[in-house]
Amino acid sequence: MLKKAKEISDEKNLKNISFHAENIMEYHFDSKKYDVVFFHASLHHFDHIPEFLQKVVIKNLVPNGLLIINEFVGSNWLQYSKLQLKYINKAISIIPKEYRKIFKTNIYKNNYYGSGILRMIIADPSECVDSISILPAIHEKFNTIEEKFYGNNILQSALKDISHHFVELNPEKKKVLHQIFDMEDELLEKHPSDFVFGIYEMKT
Repeated sequence: MLKKAKEISDEKNLKNISFHAENIMEYHFDSKKYDVVFFHASLHHFDHIPEFLQKVVIKNLVPNGLLIINEFVGSNWLQYSKLQLKYINKAISIIPKEYRKIFKTNIYKNNYYGSGILRMIIADPSECVDSISILPAIHEKFNTIEEKFYGNNILQSALKDISHHFVELNPEKKKVLHQIFDMEDELLEKHPSDFVFGIYEMKT
């Protein structure tokens, strides 16, 4: 994967980018050198978020440096609330059967029960291991410049394994998607968003 990334950057003649497969907790960054640290769907894979931010991010940012995230900030190990599960299953119930056929199988998706903690740990012990701590830890050490919550509380799970049906749209599929979008907006009025895009400036 890193080799491919290097090939792409070379093709685009990008001279100011490098790739490393390292233990980030042990990698020697140049202290207080970086203007911006950006996490795209990766910060939620780290444990002990407050300590991680202090040792890896804050230590290496310049004064007033920026932290940018596009991240899952919901419940650890995707342990959704009963309300969220109710809305996910409500969304599945309005999808016509032909669009609920699971990818490369003859099985139809009828319900979503959530993922047990043991199953999550076996599949990927780093998945959302301390995601619930991300925003509190950031707000403690950074000032918020921009913070946009964009949900995905329903779509991610309702369309898992069946999203291929919605790559090419027709009027019926568009109608179904807009109904699910409306459900998500309704849920977000009474439930925290699972995903956020944020720009933060380190406190001085």
